[in-house]
Amino acid sequence: MKPKVRKVIIPAAGLGTRFAPFTKSVPKEMLPIIDTPVIHKLVEEAFMSGIEEVIIVTTESKDIIKRHFEAFPDINKHITFIHQNGPYGSATPVLNAASHIGDEPFALFYGDEVFVGEPRLAQLMRAYDRYEAPVFALIPVDDEGTKRYGIVESSATEMPGTVRIKSFVEKPGPEAAPSRLASIGAYIMTPDVFEHAKHVVSDVRGEYSFSSAFAPLLERRPLYGVILKGTYFDTGTKLGWLQANMAFGLEHPEFSKDLKDYLSHLL
Repeated sequence: MKPKVRKVIIPAAGLGTRFAPFTKSVPKEMLPIIDTPVIHKLVEEAFMSGIEEVIIVTTESKDIIKRHFEAFPDINKHITFIHQNGPYGSATPVLNAASHIGDEPFALFYGDEVFVGEPRLAQLMRAYDRYEAPVFALIPVDDEGTKRYGIVESSATEMPGTVRIKSFVEKPGPEAAPSRLASIGAYIMTPDVFEHAKHVVSDVRGEYSFSSAFAPLLERRPLYGVILKGTYFDTGTKLGWLQANMAFGLEHPEFSKDLKDYLSHLL
């Protein structure tokens, strides 16, 4: 029987320095999209995709996230909180959650992104069901995006909107980028990735990046990417957070008309 993707890991232990001084007292994952924290939207998106258990990896200084979900008992009963322990970087929370995953495939969300459209994991799961291999969320980017995201080299598959990944290049810039398809923070992974993540070494910034596990994983098995249908917002940047609020505000039943009127006068 094909193993089901039942669990998602959401790392939420980052420093959030781009939003200082706000993040000196409130985690960036609690930034509101209108009236709902970013991390709450991520959890809702996971459940809409069929996820049964959410594992949030955070720090003691971010217990406000745990307190937030305690106010929503129907959601909170499906959430496990663990504290990050280990060197700084995105590989550490994944390894911290490994014992909660066991020998199952799992999903991974980064805690500073918002998506509008069919839930990302639902789109990825269709490819996983077909190939039973790791699947990455991809979006088209412009030249500037090649400086901000990992870029994939890929080839077409028989499944529309799905590619087979041939290589990764981390933030190569437009001249060196093999394509204009970027990998963002949503994945379905197989448990063998944990072994590769254990051997990640620090990068030039001194961080232990989970993406460093992708190349050795690719040597062992095929990897796939799904070009997402929908709109992606990087709420880890000030502009991305503002854009997300604007997009949700323009669709909000309570004040969308007033906001549109205001913007028409402002611009």
